[in-house]
Amino acid sequence: MANSEKLDSREREFFTGLYNEKIAMQNERREYIIKKMAFVTALFGVGAFPNKYVDLNYLLYGIPIIALIFDLYIRAADLSIKKMGYFLRNPKLSNSSKAEQAWEKLSADNRDVLALYASVIASLLLSIASWFLLILQANADGKVVFSPNTMKITLIWAFPCIIAIIVIWVFHKVKVNRYDEGRKKSNHKS
Repeated sequence: MANSEKLDSREREFFTGLYNEKIAMQNERREYIIKKMAFVTALFGVGAFPNKYVDLNYLLYGIPIIALIFDLYIRAADLSIKKMGYFLRNPKLSNSSKAEQAWEKLSADNRDVLALYASVIASLLLSIASWFLLILQANADGKVVFSPNTMKITLIWAFPCIIAIIVIWVFHKVKVNRYDEGRKKSNHKS
């Protein structure tokens, strides 16, 4: 295959656009992670403390939904990055340089395992904390009150949220593994 020095102007333009897109997706993913934490922190701050004028505890039900929505965006940006990496490291698909293919292969072979689990663990912990606070709600005087009805509602709400968080994580992991398996197959054929 031709290397990057033999690229014509259209290929060079394509790769420049692809590199810019990859950087944009990495920045977008980082921004979604920051926004997720900011939104969830705000909901905790407003929903967790008793207020004698307005009951805002029910905002805590929104925490799993906010976490799920941001997880979808975070994972979509991450899959775009992984797809670009797959393209760049596959010599049958792209004319990227051997150094770039080696770098992309090294990156894929040494993925940050913590990053793969961090988002799902954070979403689960944030959701569990919000449900715990809902079950042990404070009344207008600031005294903690255990509410059996709230516990039932919260547990009914928790089950589909936990399933959704896990399903999104599994779907993402399967997609990343497909990109990695495609790389491994193309390496064995070479």
